[in-house]
Amino acid sequence: MYSALNGIFFISKKNNKYGIDKEAYEQIINELETKFAPSFDEAQVDYFQIGHLRKVYKTAMKGARLARKMAFDMAFDLTADSRKQLEAMMSEAVANMIRELESVCGSHHLEDKFRARFVTPLLSAFFKETKHFAYFGSDEEALGSKTRKGGLGRKSNGGYKVIYNDYEQQIIHVEVKGPKIVTEDHIYHPDFTKLCNLLKDEIDHLLWKDCPTEIPVFGMLISEHKASVYAMDLVYTHTYRLFEIGEFLIPHSNLDLSRLDQCFNVLITLKELVDKSSKQCLEFLMKAATPGTPPARRQLYVKSFRSPQKKSE
Repeated sequence: MYSALNGIFFISKKNNKYGIDKEAYEQIINELETKFAPSFDEAQVDYFQIGHLRKVYKTAMKGARLARKMAFDMAFDLTADSRKQLEAMMSEAVANMIRELESVCGSHHLEDKFRARFVTPLLSAFFKETKHFAYFGSDEEALGSKTRKGGLGRKSNGGYKVIYNDYEQQIIHVEVKGPKIVTEDHIYHPDFTKLCNLLKDEIDHLLWKDCPTEIPVFGMLISEHKASVYAMDLVYTHTYRLFEIGEFLIPHSNLDLSRLDQCFNVLITLKELVDKSSKQCLEFLMKAATPGTPPARRQLYVKSFRSPQKKSE
């Protein structure tokens, strides 16, 4: 019934893995689709992609430098217009991606190199670092995991966090792997299971700090050039729901930049959801830094099992 034995349910439209009544399962799907639905103007984004970005993609097939300049110029011009911030972000991401695809050398299947070459250029255009929001790297322990273990915590390949004075909360965790395929048929894939538990730990971390509101957290599982994006919430007792927001393919070269169309649709949705969670989290951290006792939600959580330890002979 449980994924990773910790009350985590992977809710998927493709398959009901838990024997839940069909009608009830459809209601759960509808609830999650409504909760994590995009609110941006998809027609406007499609128009920009078709009318502007595809010109850059075609130019990149002939000359990467010219295409990169076109994308950077668009990003610069659009940034000044507050109504066109999404277009500016997409243009910046295209320019970043073309630059990295030009300079890729050696094996890019190593996790850190792959993240630097392909993942960071995309995310950095949509998630900006400020006084209260920052990236963390693969050398930083997961805060939720650290709290649960009471010592050293597990590490993801990085992510995005909220900061207020000495208080921090990680909102996105990213797991990056080399040339492997991760699909729903591999539900027990160790990287998928690790990501599930990292997200659960972050929700538990908020609960143990007596966060009075329900704040979803997010994860990205990237296996070679395929990326899946997830949201996790805790609304019902002992039920951590993991829901796939979307998936996309990362370009291999300047010849397949059209893959970025679907990539941007997913990342724009993720940005909207993360912005909302981050704002809620920052408000909570600011209150937590002042005296007061907010209402507790700890009765909802499930205590995580520790991984079996190999006995020494």
